[in-house]
Amino acid sequence: MYRSSILQQQQQQKQQIISLNSSKLIHNNSSISLNKSSPTTSPSLLLSNSSPSSSSPCFEINIGKKQQFIFLCKLNDFNNNKKMLEININDSDKLLLIYKESFAGSEFFALQSICPNCKTPLINGVLCKSHIRCSIHGSAYNLRTGILEDSVGLNSIWTFKIHLIGTALFTELISLEKLKLLRTISNLTTINNKSLNNPIIIVGGGIAGITCIETLRHLKFSKPIVLISRENELPYDRKLISKKLFNNNNSSCFILRSREFLEKYLGVHLLLGHNVRSVRTEEKRILVEFKQKNGGGGEPTLVKALEYEELVLCLGATSKRLQGIEGSDYLEGIIHLRTLKDAQQLNNELKESPKNVAIIGSGFLGFEISSLIYPIAKSISIYGKASTPLTLLGSEVGNEIRKFIREQGVIIRQDSVLRSMGGFDRVQDLKFRDGLIAIADTVIVAIGIMPSTSILMGSGIRTNAEGYILVDEAMRTNIPNIYACGDCVNFPINGQIIQRRINLPHWQIAQYQGKIAAYSLMGISARPRLVPFLWIRLFDRHLTFSSLDPTIDVDERILRGSIAENNFVAYFLKSDKVVGVANCGPLNVAIQFMEIFKKDKIVTKAEDFKYLIKYYT
Repeated sequence: MYRSSILQQQQQQKQQIISLNSSKLIHNNSSISLNKSSPTTSPSLLLSNSSPSSSSPCFEINIGKKQQFIFLCKLNDFNNNKKMLEININDSDKLLLIYKESFAGSEFFALQSICPNCKTPLINGVLCKSHIRCSIHGSAYNLRTGILEDSVGLNSIWTFKIHLIGTALFTELISLEKLKLLRTISNLTTINNKSLNNPIIIVGGGIAGITCIETLRHLKFSKPIVLISRENELPYDRKLISKKLFNNNNSSCFILRSREFLEKYLGVHLLLGHNVRSVRTEEKRILVEFKQKNGGGGEPTLVKALEYEELVLCLGATSKRLQGIEGSDYLEGIIHLRTLKDAQQLNNELKESPKNVAIIGSGFLGFEISSLIYPIAKSISIYGKASTPLTLLGSEVGNEIRKFIREQGVIIRQDSVLRSMGGFDRVQDLKFRDGLIAIADTVIVAIGIMPSTSILMGSGIRTNAEGYILVDEAMRTNIPNIYACGDCVNFPINGQIIQRRINLPHWQIAQYQGKIAAYSLMGISARPRLVPFLWIRLFDRHLTFSSLDPTIDVDERILRGSIAENNFVAYFLKSDKVVGVANCGPLNVAIQFMEIFKKDKIVTKAEDFKYLIKYYT
C-alpha cells in the first residue's frame, strides 16, 4: 500500500527511479522493451523466468539490490471513474487495487481481494472514505492497514506496498507470500504465566466470548483467562449452521480458532464440555461440573469451585421447544437447529434418503434452513403462526420474501397453529388447528430462542421477566466485576428516534458486545457506534438489513424492485425519517445506509436517497 500524489511521484521518477519515456510495456504477452540509452544510474528492469502467470508478469528491478516485482496495471486502467480493479496474480491469488482522489492528491491501495470472514470478493462491496465494506456482512477493513475495524469476523486482510514506475503500478513479489496465510489479530501478548490465580473467567464459547478474549489480548491484557463451555467443541461459527451442511461429518470448517491458537497464542485455559452449575457472587466463585471416569466405566460428576477476579457471562441461548404439542417430546425425526451436534443430526437425517421436511416457524432461521436443505430434500413446507413471515421486517417485506420462496417450490402456510404430531416411533404427519393434516418425515423446529440463564438463580444478578441479563452500555451487570454479552443480554440501544432496551440475538451484536466488555475490563470508556446489521440467505439471493433499531414499530415502508430481479430495496420510516433499509442485490444500499447511520445523519423521506448515499459514504 502506498500513498502519494501522482505529481509528486512523477517528479521523483525523473530524479531517482527510471525513465520510461521511450519504453514500451506490453502487458498481454508479458514482454517489455526498455530504452537502451537509459542512464547507468537508473535501475534495470528485466523479465524474470519465474513469472507466476501470463497475466501478471514478474520483473527484476535493481535498486541497490535486486528485487522481483509483479506488474499490476497501468494508470489509465482507472478510467471512466473506475475506482476498483481486481488483478489476477496467479491461478489462485488476486489483489484488489483501489484508486481514490482527495484534497491531498491521488492515492492507490493494494489489498487482499477476498474477505477472509465470508470468502466473498471485496470488489463487490462498498468503498468508503477510509475503509471498504464486505457485501455480505458489512465487515469494514481499513484501506491503509487492512485491520478489521467493524465486525463481523475475527480476521483482517493483508495490504501491499505499491510502486509507481512510469505509468504502471507494481508490487513486490515476496510480499504476496502473505496471501497464503490468515491474518489474525496483531500485537498479541505472550503469556508465560501458567498460574490460574485470580483469572478472568469467560462462561460461554460463542462469538461474544472469543471476541472478548481476542480483544483483551490485543489490548495487552496479560492476566490468566479461563474459557468454560458446556459444548465439547472448540469455539465455532454458529451462523454457518443454517447456511452450510456437514461434509462427511467434518466440523473443522466451522471452527473459529484452533486449540493451539487459543492455548498458545491467546494463553487461554480451556474447559470444554463442562457445565457451570451456579454463580456465587458474594464469594466471587462459580461452581463447575467435572466428569470423572472411574473403573466401572461411568462418569460421576465432581463439582469444583473456581474463583474469579472478573467474570464475563456469554451464556447464549437455547432453542425454544414446542409446548403442549402431542408427540413433540418423544417422536424421532424432530430437530432443533442450534448447535453443531444439531447440525450433524440434520445431516445424518437427510443424507440417508430424501425426506418430506416440515419447518415450524417462518422467521429468519426457518427460511435459511429451507434454502440450505432444498437440494437434498424431497419437499419443504414452512408453517408460520403469524399472518406474515419475518415479522421483524413487516408485512410488506415479508410478503415479498414469501413470494420469492414460493417461486422456488417451497410451500409456505401462515396462520398455521400446530395441534399434534403423529407417528409410531418417528414423526409421520402434522395436524393443525384448522384441520390440515400434512405429511412430514422430518420436522425442524425454528420458533425462536430463550436465554440460558437458569444458573443465575440466587446469584443476585438482575434479569428481566424473560430471563435476559440486564446490562448497561458498558456490558456491566448490577454486580461489580461481572459483565455479560451476547444472546443472553438485554441492553440499551441509542438511536436517533428512540432510546430503549432490547434483546437482539444476532452474530454482529454479540461480537460488538464482546469487544465492549473487553474495553470495560481494561477501563476503556470508548464505545464505537453500533448500527445493527442483519442478513439472511434466500437460495441464490442475499438480503441485508441495517437499522438504528430493528425492533421499533415504523410508520411506513417504501418498497422498490423485487427479490426475484435481485434489485429489491425497502426503506423503513419513522416520523418521516429513514430508520432502516433492507436490500437484495448488488447496489448494497443497506450497507451504504449503515455508513449514513454511523455518522448520525438524519435522512428524511423528502430527500434524494441516491444523492445522500454518494455524499455520505
